[in-house]
Amino acid sequence: MIRFISGPVRGLSAGAVVIEVGGLGILVWVTDTAGLSVGATVKLATHLMVREDELKLYGFKLADELALFEALISVPGIGPGKAYTLLSKNPWRTVLEYIVAGDTRRLAGCQGIGAKVADTVVRELSGKLSKFGLKADEPTEAPLDDAEQKLLADLKSALVGMGYKAGEAERAAHKTLSKGPKKTLAELIPVALRHAARRD
Repeated sequence: MIRFISGPVRGLSAGAVVIEVGGLGILVWVTDTAGLSVGATVKLATHLMVREDELKLYGFKLADELALFEALISVPGIGPGKAYTLLSKNPWRTVLEYIVAGDTRRLAGCQGIGAKVADTVVRELSGKLSKFGLKADEPTEAPLDDAEQKLLADLKSALVGMGYKAGEAERAAHKTLSKGPKKTLAELIPVALRHAARRD
C-alpha cells in the first residue's frame, strides 16, 4: 500500500495533481487543491484503490483526513469515489463533527450525501472511529450553524489569501471559532493568525 507521496507538482487541475516521482508523473486525486502550485514540492498522505481494471491514488494534505476517508469507505455502499466527492465538497472536519455527534440531519445536508447514506454512515461508524486513528472518544463541539459555516469559510479564505496553505488555514480557522463568544470576521482574523503562526 502506498501511504504517502512526495515530489514536485508537474500538473494541476480541478481535483487532481500530477506529482513527479523517480522520473514518473503520478496522477493523484486530491480533495483540496488550494495552495498547490506547479513546481512546488508537496507531500500527501495517500490511499491506493486497486480494482481489476483500474488503479487510483487519492491524496490528502492531512493524515486525519485520510483516516476519515478510510473510515467512510469501510461503510457498505460508500466506495472511494463517493467518499472523495463528499470530502472534496465539504470541510472534512465538519463531516467528522457531524458523524461523531450523530447529527444525521446536517450530515445529510452535505453535498454528495443523502439522508439514507447519512443514516448508514452514523450507524456504521458510531463508536468505531478511534480504530481509524480519529479521536472520536473526545468531547466534540456542537456542529456549526449556517452563519458559523459562512464565517468559517470566509476566515479560511482570508488566511489562504495571506499565504497560508489550505490545511493550515482550516486548522487555524476551526481553532479560532471554537474560542469564546462569536465575533466578526475582522475581529477573528488576528486571533486566527496567532493560531496559524503557532501551528497549535
